[in-house]
Amino acid sequence: MDIKTKFNLIISDMSLAKIEEIFGIGKHSAIKLKRGESVRVESNKLIEFLNKM
Repeated sequence: MDIKTKFNLIISDMSLAKIEEIFGIGKHSAIKLKRGESVRVESNKLIEFLNKM
């Protein structure tokens, strides 16, 4: 399984509040991310999340 597929599966199982907390984004961006759309997040928060996967 490639990293993008794994990332999307993990994100789809998370609550919006958890996504907002982890990536420091708003509700609208969290909804877009959950749909698989592109959003801007801080690179250090993304790297931290990917390391935990």
